[in-house]
Amino acid sequence: MDRVTLDIEPLIGAILASVDEAVAVGVLDGARVVAEDAATTHTYQNRTGLLQSRTQAGRVTGLASRGSVSVDVMGDTRYGSFVEEGTSRNRAYPYLAPAWRRRGDDFARIVDAAIERGLTRVL
Repeated sequence: MDRVTLDIEPLIGAILASVDEAVAVGVLDGARVVAEDAATTHTYQNRTGLLQSRTQAGRVTGLASRGSVSVDVMGDTRYGSFVEEGTSRNRAYPYLAPAWRRRGDDFARIVDAAIERGLTRVL
C-alpha cells in the first residue's frame, strides 16, 4: 500500500497570513466608518473644528491568527476624552461611544467582507 503525504503547512501559513492581513484592513476600514460617524453626528458645540477634523481611526494592533485584534477610534486632540467623558466642570458630550453603537454592525460586516476577500485570494 502506497502512502501519499501532503505538505499542507505552506498552505496553512498562507491562509493565516492572508486572514491576518484581511482582518487588519477590514478593522481599519470599519474603524474609519465609526470615526466618520462620530465626527459628523456629534452633539458638542464645534467651535474650532479641530476635534471633528481629528476624529479618526488609529493603528491596528494584534493578529487574528493569535486571537486578538484591536483598533483605536479617537478624537486625536488633547481634550477629546474630556468631551467624550466630561470633567468636574463640564458635562460629557459622548461622540465616540454613540457612533460605535450606531455603526458596530457595519463594522462587523466590513470585517467579514474583508476576511472573505482575503480567503478568496489564497484559496
